[in-house]
Amino acid sequence: MTCGCSRKSRGTETAGSKAGRNALLAAIHKLNLKVPTSEEPHRIEGISSIDHIAVPTDGAAGAERVAAEAAGMRLSDHDAYVVTTGPAIVSPIGAVS
Repeated sequence: MTCGCSRKSRGTETAGSKAGRNALLAAIHKLNLKVPTSEEPHRIEGISSIDHIAVPTDGAAGAERVAAEAAGMRLSDHDAYVVTTGPAIVSPIGAVS
């Protein structure tokens, strides 16, 4: 899916309803958005994230997953997703490291 509203690209669809996903796809198309988080992985191997950020299609955008863990322990059942937008994409994660 172009919007990333499903996990289908990496495995079996398990979240939401088909009608809900179709409504999101229609809204993303109507509002001229793209979803750079659509191909980011979920914390569970083999499926895509279910957490997304939409941005206008007329600009560059990149996304990175940041594992929600510290000292080898999970802090949440969801990871963080950082989206960088603008004409030049520089990783905010690399800038912090």
